[in-house]
Amino acid sequence: MNAADEYAVWEWDSHNIPGSPTIDALKHFGQRAHEGGASFWTHFFPGHTSWLADGDPRGRYGFWSDLGADVDGLQYQTVPTWTIGETQARLVDTLSQFGSQGNQYKLRFFEDQASLQFTHDHPDEDDAALRGYLACCTIDNVKQTDAKVWGYGNGGRMPDGSPL
Repeated sequence: MNAADEYAVWEWDSHNIPGSPTIDALKHFGQRAHEGGASFWTHFFPGHTSWLADGDPRGRYGFWSDLGADVDGLQYQTVPTWTIGETQARLVDTLSQFGSQGNQYKLRFFEDQASLQFTHDHPDEDDAALRGYLACCTIDNVKQTDAKVWGYGNGGRMPDGSPL
């Protein structure tokens, strides 16, 4: 194995069955990645943080609890037109969840405005880097856990231009 340091599935909630089939598949992928010394992350449509069975009273908390230690984190995709305030509020919502679940899972700000960068003059690379920086500075100011954002998948930069 050892082909990569980490693995991920993309937009898992597209054409996959929610609930147990999803949980079983993600656990299997994570176990295989971990056997090779790599991490395993999941990824969903914009704004989604789980793919749980309809009517599961435990909601997304139960979904992540069912994944256990087999999945390391979530690569979070935004809706590219969200304001930075709305983006941060949504990040805090998941940070609060992950923090209250003992920080077993990591949250990475992953896909944000890339689709708009290909079709518009703005946002440009500097705009996206600023949003990545602001997202990575987001903290759980609701439940006051120590959960944090673990990086940015669009090549963010610090204000001085160094890598984020």
